[in-house]
Amino acid sequence: MKNYMFVLFGPSRTGKSTLIKAATSTLPDRLEIIKASITRPRREDDKDDDLSNYFITVDDFNEKIKDGLFAEASGYAGNYYGYEHQIIKNAIEHKHGICACTEDGILILLNAGYPLIPIKIAPVSAEYIKIRDAFYEKFPERRIADQMRAKIPIDYQVEIINSFVTDGLEKAVKDLTHFINGFIRL
Repeated sequence: MKNYMFVLFGPSRTGKSTLIKAATSTLPDRLEIIKASITRPRREDDKDDDLSNYFITVDDFNEKIKDGLFAEASGYAGNYYGYEHQIIKNAIEHKHGICACTEDGILILLNAGYPLIPIKIAPVSAEYIKIRDAFYEKFPERRIADQMRAKIPIDYQVEIINSFVTDGLEKAVKDLTHFINGFIRL
């Protein structure tokens, strides 16, 4: 059976990393997190930042590019992000992989022939708007970057609503894992 990469995308702070963590906890025998190499600093408010990221210097990132190690590498909001060929291969060798990616990164991975299943994460609620606006106030460059990447059309398999209200995360996790289980059984 062919293993897939389930790739979550959507605006900043929509809960992609939280959903990835929950999905791999719910389906530990079927899913493995594909970690990105990134140059941004760890987020103080995100205790799980290390679950899906390797934090490296810009010099190390550029060296990996020079050595051809990345399947996908891009800049976003002043930082660099990339998925290494070997990390993807190791993750999907025995399980399905799951990760978050920008829209342009999804296109690069699709064009490289990786077995991607794009999943759009759509935030809704007044609570999300408060979270997003506070984030954009702290990182104004992310607002512009999110607006630009939202213009890139992606054919996605399913849209998961993450409502940021009571039981919203639980419903989003249930919807995501239900979709993944259904897709895997096809």
